[in-house]
Amino acid sequence: MVNSDLLRNVAVSVAAGILTISFGRWLGATIAGTIDGFGIVVFAFFYLVSLFVGVYVIVRALGNLVEDIVRDEIAQ
Repeated sequence: MVNSDLLRNVAVSVAAGILTISFGRWLGATIAGTIDGFGIVVFAFFYLVSLFVGVYVIVRALGNLVEDIVRDEIAQ
């Protein structure tokens, strides 16, 4: 059985990853709106960085969940 603390940590990490992606997109759009010339470059930079960080946090949390499940199955 999966530990409830682990499930809570995974849920928090997934939510944090989604919020990171959303915040990076919002921040990039806000800054890009104030810059005329290179606004799209700034938006793309903030969006890609937040996307990579958010996906990393989500995948790491899901990896911990899978690792715990496999460890429990092997132990049985």
